[in-house]
Amino acid sequence: MPSSDDSPDVSNASRLHTFWDLRSGVADDGLSRNAATFVAVTVVFAAIYAYDSLVLPVDAPLVAGWRPTVVDLLFATSLAGFTLFVVVPLWTDRERTARYWSRLRQNRLAVVSFGYLLVVFVLGLVGPILFDSVADPARILQPPVGFGASEYIVSNCVGPTTDGLCRGSLQHPLGTGPYGRDMFTLVVEGMRVAVVIGFVTSMFVVPIATIVGVSAGYLGGWVDTLTMRYVDIQQTLPAFIVYLIAIYVFGRSLFLFLLVFGLLGWGGVARVVRSEVLSLREEPFVVAARSAGVKRWGIVRHHILPHVRETVVVAATRQIPLLVLVEAAISFMNLNDMTLLSWGETIARGTQGAATVTWWVSTVPVVFLTLTVVSLSVFGDALQDVLDA
Repeated sequence: MPSSDDSPDVSNASRLHTFWDLRSGVADDGLSRNAATFVAVTVVFAAIYAYDSLVLPVDAPLVAGWRPTVVDLLFATSLAGFTLFVVVPLWTDRERTARYWSRLRQNRLAVVSFGYLLVVFVLGLVGPILFDSVADPARILQPPVGFGASEYIVSNCVGPTTDGLCRGSLQHPLGTGPYGRDMFTLVVEGMRVAVVIGFVTSMFVVPIATIVGVSAGYLGGWVDTLTMRYVDIQQTLPAFIVYLIAIYVFGRSLFLFLLVFGLLGWGGVARVVRSEVLSLREEPFVVAARSAGVKRWGIVRHHILPHVRETVVVAATRQIPLLVLVEAAISFMNLNDMTLLSWGETIARGTQGAATVTWWVSTVPVVFLTLTVVSLSVFGDALQDVLDA
């Protein structure tokens, strides 16, 4: 008679556990290396900021007249995390990347949205360095190419003048704003703000939502009750209200916006992760791993996290367009840092004065804001279809 240790159920569970260990071993090693690299990069960025803030004199910039801010540090850290945990895995696993791309190409609108978002990312990243958004009082309110504005509005026309109208010039294809800033550079500055919002808030939302959702869903009991009740309380107090209170205490800044909406915007994503984990913990491979004596952390690391990772990415992607719209609304209501040239700030300035005559000042950023939000929504829906296929 075979012993109980040799029973088919235990043997199958052990083999299944061994299979998952072999399958995930390389990935775990890579994940550990990437996590260690991310921590090291974060420490380096923090050290640079501390050195610049505490050691260097106020009138001695770190590099070529530039001093890093807290937002710069957070943005650089989020880019490092995105590179290590998204780009590198896709680059090393070419077969999976090809499979994802093949599925995405079936949705042409999603491909167009992805291409547009890639342009926004690149211009938002390097555009403010390449294009100067300095104000030029001699070029105030120049109309876009193909349109004209009254000479009474445009005191110093850069382009040709016909029939009492100042015509747009290729020097400023999208026109200029009320302070003489080129509208294209203002659009690029707005892209920069949108990219920073998307990456930095995701850096807050993704790890917090993952930890809370996985803990609540897998451990259950008092952990689930406590964390979900906290999420309920947090969601009854909108981040927008918290931001309104905070600006009167700490002042208006992009850092405050990122901090408030990043730390208070993960509740919905955590609930999605919890629901996914509740279904995963009853899957045969998880039950088999528990039967084989695998510890909780091993099950979470090898069997739960790899499956909820895609859920978190999709949920975070869907939240980014909402945050971009919220920032634009806050800027439009003059509740932001007015030196921050976001799309909302440019739209607000375009609605002042003769808004119907200088329509391009508000219309151009509205167009790009709309395209970005729609593209993010379309790509987020397509991404879910790609990952679920």
